[in-house]
Order: sequence, then C-alpha cells, then structure tokens
Amino acid sequence: MDSTNNRAKMDELTRRDWLVRIGKTAAVAGLSGEVSGAGAALSSLVQSAPRADTLPPGLYEPSNDHLTHALGADGLLHPVPLGSETDYRVPLSGPYAPKFFSAEDFKVVGRIVELILGEPTGSSHETRAEGSAPGTSSADVAEWVDFVAANSASVREAALKLAPDHRNLAVAYFGRERVESLEKTDVPALCGEGLAWLAKRAQEKYGREFLALQESLEVELLREIGDEPGARAAPEAGRRFFRWLKSQAINGFYRSPKGLKELDYKGNSFYAESPGCSGHEHSGE
Repeated sequence: MDSTNNRAKMDELTRRDWLVRIGKTAAVAGLSGEVSGAGAALSSLVQSAPRADTLPPGLYEPSNDHLTHALGADGLLHPVPLGSETDYRVPLSGPYAPKFFSAEDFKVVGRIVELILGEPTGSSHETRAEGSAPGTSSADVAEWVDFVAANSASVREAALKLAPDHRNLAVAYFGRERVESLEKTDVPALCGEGLAWLAKRAQEKYGREFLALQESLEVELLREIGDEPGARAAPEAGRRFFRWLKSQAINGFYRSPKGLKELDYKGNSFYAESPGCSGHEHSGE
C-alpha cells in the first residue's frame, strides 16, 4: 500500500515538475522573442512528459510544434507553417466559397442561420476585406456549418473504424448518445433531404423560393419543422435537418469571436502564475 502511494506521489511530482518546466521555457522564449529557437528545449521537455499507460496508444501526445507556433503569433489569424499537417484558418480576400453546399443552398443555410441568430438579411454572406475575419456571427457560423458538413463523411468513417478501446474512451468522455449519433448520422443525406423539403414546401405554400419570402413567412415556414407541438406533423426530413442546423449554429456561434466574448473565454491566455478565482471566497484553501 505504501509503495503504491509513494509511486503515485512520485508520478504527481514528475507531472508538476514537467508542467512548471515547460511553462518557464515557454515564458522565457516568448519574452526573449526567440520563439523559433525554443523548439529544441520544448522537444526535450515534451519527450520527458509522463505517459498515461492506461490510455489507448496514440492519444494525448503533446506537440512542441503547436506550442512554438502559438507563441510565435499573437494575431487573430496565425501564419501557416510550411508543410504543416494542421489545418489553420487562413485569411480570405473575397466571398467565402462553400466546400460542401452549392452556392444556392449555402445562401439558404446562411439565411436560416441569420434567423436563428437574429442578424440582418445578407450578413452571413458579406464580403470582407483581405486578411480580415468575418464581421458578423452569422458569417462565421454559416462557414462553420459548411465546414462540418464537408468533413462529416470522413469523420463518420473514422468514428466507425475506431478500435474498441478508443470507442470506449470516447463514450466515457462524450457520452454514448453523442458517439452513436456521430456513427449513425448521414449528414450529406440529411442536408440534401432537408433542403429539398424546404424548397418544395416554400413553393407549395407560398408559390415562391424560400429566399424570395418575407422574413415573417420564412419564420412561419421554419416553425413547421421547429420544436413546437404542431411541428410533429411535418415530415421527418425537414425536422431532422432543422434540428441539426440549430445544433451546429449554436456550436458555431460559441466558436466565433462574438460567442467567445459572450462567454468571456480566456483559454488562449498565458499566465505566469494562476490568477485564481474572481468573485469567490475560498477560506481555508
């Protein structure tokens, strides 16, 4: 029993020591302006990090490349390292070109996002200056929805190929419902069927395309596939699409600059020491 406790304490000390050392190295590199030269030091620290043998192999590998890259850029858009395997957000110099939706379908998706977020018509497709970020949340969110849809097939395929121990870890962390939803949801089919229903219903009910409707009629049409009790009579294709789109709109909003500001998110800040809790009193700690 004593040996087990001693080993746990040694592991904890090692972990703490590693975190302190890597924090000091990062701080010194950032203050001295020699971020690019900190790679070797960070690499040795990363390689000496304690391994969690109970976790599946290949997970939770710290990367000094990500650390040095983060320290080397303090702007909204990070420079993309040559030969990087990571997809970084790059500045745009014109209208966003959708990767999954057709140009017309992307306008419909953007309009629904505007209605969900309560932003002006057309704000999801505004043209931004070269190198700038989107000026409205709906622009960010519409691009996020397209990004998720474009990558959904490969993500689903990867989820279905997870090794049993990796899947068990995902279930333990995210919950069984979310994991099974990722495995079962065919996003391309869901979007195609949902948009087709919306176009057909707009013609049947109003004799016009969805984007040609007044805002009040657009909202009325979406209420048919919303969460109201009367929406249950609507076809499943429309309801599943709108439910998915609302979920992605929420996810995308809280990844946008405006959403992160609303959350008062400070996760990208570096502190030399813990700032502690604000607005709370912790006596005896």
